[in-house]
Amino acid sequence: MYRHPMVERFTSLKGELAVFCDGRWHRMTAGKTIVVPSGKVHSFRNRSAEPCYYVGQVTPGGRFLNPMELDGALVEAGKVTSLCRLRSLIYLGLLYDSFRYV
Repeated sequence: MYRHPMVERFTSLKGELAVFCDGRWHRMTAGKTIVVPSGKVHSFRNRSAEPCYYVGQVTPGGRFLNPMELDGALVEAGKVTSLCRLRSLIYLGLLYDSFRYV
């Protein structure tokens, strides 16, 4: 689950995206959009076996992309393998701590 001081807009392009917001999961099929207000607890995932393609927009953008890129680099380097592993959580905690938005 995430919470940060920016507005996020998710638009599903292909497949099915599930977005958690306002205490429930919203099923997003192709062409549907949901806006997550600033400060709302939210999450998203693909619950199907098929690929899901979506566009995520963040306002204001600021440094938001930096941690996402570094998160991907940690996965590619094998440092983050599962959110159930303490080592992975430590790497992610250190990464996100350096990008505090408050």
